[in-house]
Amino acid sequence: MKLLSQYLSQNHKYKILRLENYLLGWHDRAHVDGHVSIAREAIKEHNIIFYTSEHTGILLYPEHRFAGFENILQENYNTRKWIISTPGANNFFGERHFLNQDNTADFFRVNKELDVNHHNKTKDFLFLNGKSTPARVKLAKGMKHNQLLDNSVWSFNDVEFKNIIENRYEWPQWRGKHIDFYCAETRMVHPLQYGDTVCSVIAETLDDNNIHYISEKTFKSLAAGHLFVVLSGAGFLKNLQVRGFKTFSDFYDESYDNEIILEKRIDKIISTLKYIKSCDYRKLYQETESIRKHNQQLMLDIVEINSFNERQYNIITNYFSVP
Repeated sequence: MKLLSQYLSQNHKYKILRLENYLLGWHDRAHVDGHVSIAREAIKEHNIIFYTSEHTGILLYPEHRFAGFENILQENYNTRKWIISTPGANNFFGERHFLNQDNTADFFRVNKELDVNHHNKTKDFLFLNGKSTPARVKLAKGMKHNQLLDNSVWSFNDVEFKNIIENRYEWPQWRGKHIDFYCAETRMVHPLQYGDTVCSVIAETLDDNNIHYISEKTFKSLAAGHLFVVLSGAGFLKNLQVRGFKTFSDFYDESYDNEIILEKRIDKIISTLKYIKSCDYRKLYQETESIRKHNQQLMLDIVEINSFNERQYNIITNYFSVP
């Protein structure tokens, strides 16, 4: 697998600068100021690619305290000498923004072969959560109120809402623990988690309508050939479809993806989950087999990911070639 950052680093005309180094919420002032100086010097001789495998929210949300492109670049701010590359589709940076898929690297590093058996399911939903967010809490409470967690595999770590999954559904090193931190092993597909459950309920990293960031939560469901319902920003499923994946609107209601208001989106998701729970899962899995196999093959197709990254590299090269 060849990452977009690897394509870019081979071109001596480009300088890749990690966006994380410009966050005062992550680093002290001296660190950020030092990297601002590096950028101002580099742009004299190079085209700059501000790069991250994190979501675009690190540039927009106040808690991250991004130093700001205009401040960093000064007189070069309005030139075509710099771009941004993140894994999150968004409309904030116009033609300067280019997608990368570098956040899939850990997924492929820890998932060599997948063997998930969907023929004997005993649980309704797979609902795994790391850090608590207001949207995740609202969804979890709605699921609990509607008895959607009673026969599900689920985890949550909130002040007033906690649960740890059964040992048989967890890797040995994480049994009995809440996992709300980054670790490459959390990208591993656990066959029983997906084999025993009918549908993934994915509360994505972001629920902002303007940023569509596909995390390992969605990657794992796609690769496992699982049904899924996703709480993210409005339009998240449409973004998946643009990326070539297929969803399940022919089999259950996905109109929640069009709902702009978060609370209403969660209400619609609860209704969809209640319907899925009422279905004959064997019939549902038989009817969706071609879609699920398509998603699996696309998610695990390293050749296609390499091709995507090469296309992105060529588009970036064309951008910089225009005076």
